[in-house]
Parts: sequence; structure tokens; C-alpha cells
Amino acid sequence: MIVRPGKVVTDFVKGKRKIYQPPVSFILIWITIYLLLLYILEKGFGENVVIDYKEYFGPASTTKFAISHLSAVLLIVIPFQALYFKIFVAWKKYNFFESFVVALYFLGTVMLLQSVFVVLALIFYSITGSSVALIYSDPLKIFYLAWAIADTIRLFSVKNKVIRIMGFAILAFGTFTVWRLFGVPAMIEWILGES
Repeated sequence: MIVRPGKVVTDFVKGKRKIYQPPVSFILIWITIYLLLLYILEKGFGENVVIDYKEYFGPASTTKFAISHLSAVLLIVIPFQALYFKIFVAWKKYNFFESFVVALYFLGTVMLLQSVFVVLALIFYSITGSSVALIYSDPLKIFYLAWAIADTIRLFSVKNKVIRIMGFAILAFGTFTVWRLFGVPAMIEWILGES
């Protein structure tokens, strides 16, 4: 998924599935690894010491809740990413469910990269003694989404590939950012206000 994401997702949708991890377990495995790494860092070094994520999802209490319920938080953005993939890349080739599978793979790989970011942040902290803000992982996410779409779209015969790649990357990351900054805090306030 990092080197040839287009081949993986198109093979999976075409039915060549035996050599690939199923998309739902793929994303769940990487979310679990990412959360486990964050948990280990928090227990070993303290909260927000190695990675400063205290206001990534809004206020500190909201971010703590969002990080501990990351699977549910990310579940909201997957249908949007699937829709953007269908619109910008696979309008006549894939149905929405197939586009949803692609979104699961892409987001699972983003979680893999987040796990790598945690390890790099730990190395940086070990050398400098300074924390790394979680927001510094965002360019990596944007770059990967653009790369994944570019690698996938080259397998399709569509016009305006650069515009489609940019449109997908901007909308996919933009939706996540709006959800992260406004939707998640509002949802958590509603959930915690109801309990």
C-alpha cells in the first residue's frame, strides 16, 4: 500500500484477494497498533511528552476522548473519502462499496504512517528531549493520499488526472480537518452532555 497502492486496490476490487489483507482488518490492525504505540508512550513518558496531541481534536479533554475512540472518530470520514474516490477517480468503474474498500485501504495505510510517525517522534524526543506536535504528521497524510490517488488513477483512462488528484487530496484531507476541528468536538460535547 505504500509502494504500489493503485495495484493493491485495483487487484482487490478485481477479485485478486488471497495475497492481500482484507480492508476492514487492515485498518483495524493499524489503528490498534497506532493507539497501542500512543498508549505505551503515554505510560512510559507521560501524556503529551513525546507527541503533543493535546489540542489536535480541539480542547485537551476532547482530544483525549477522540484519541481513545479513534476508530469511531475515523468511521465518519471513510464514506466521504469513498465518495471523493468515486467522483474523482472511478465514477464509471467502481460502485460505492468498491470505493469504500479503497478508502479503507487508504485510511489504514495512513494509520500505518501515523505509527511510523510515533516511532520517529520517539527517536526525535530521545535525541532532543523535545516533543513533536501531532499536527506535523499532517503533511505526511496529504502526501500519501496524493501519492495513493496518483498511483491508482494512472491505471484508469481518465482525463485531467492532476486536477482529479488534487481535488481528491484537498477534499479528503479538508473533510478530515473540518471534522477534526469542528465535528469531533461538537460530537463529543453532545455525547458527554447526554450522559
